[in-house]
Amino acid sequence: MGGVRLHPKLGFKNNMKDTSMTFQIHALPPFRFSDIHNASQAELEAQGVKRIQVDAKPGYLCRISLKDAEIGESVFLLNFTHQPHPTPYQSSHAIFINTHLEPSQIGVNEIPIDLSVRHLSVRAFNKEHHLVDAKICEGIELKNCIHTLFANEYAVYLHIHHSAYGCYIAKVTRG
Repeated sequence: MGGVRLHPKLGFKNNMKDTSMTFQIHALPPFRFSDIHNASQAELEAQGVKRIQVDAKPGYLCRISLKDAEIGESVFLLNFTHQPHPTPYQSSHAIFINTHLEPSQIGVNEIPIDLSVRHLSVRAFNKEHHLVDAKICEGIELKNCIHTLFANEYAVYLHIHHSAYGCYIAKVTRG
């Protein structure tokens, strides 16, 4: 019998979905990026930040608004540590943020519309910040994927990533 086998202390596989469970998707807060918003080109370069002109939509998903930037707008491309805890899963990756730092307005159990057109990787972490499960899904199936991963009692939070590029998108917590 195939499949992933996990150590009991890390988590277990459970395909049963609890659809009564609530969740909250968390975009990144604008205040974390206020220093680059007014930075000069030289200051941006010193931090490894690039300003890019948007040439396609979809394609440049802002991690603050969780909306695709419009063609012609500017976005910042920067490295962001989305898993800062000192574990083997500590991680950072490139993300886009829009230059106007528009905060997201995501309600409980809501999926931002611009996530629905993407192929996503969703990773479940336990309280020790260790990976306990993961799924790949189409964006239109994200709600079901979240419910499936949170059916694992050890899953404390989830990270959503772009499946092809690996870029971090958002964190999900139980509602």
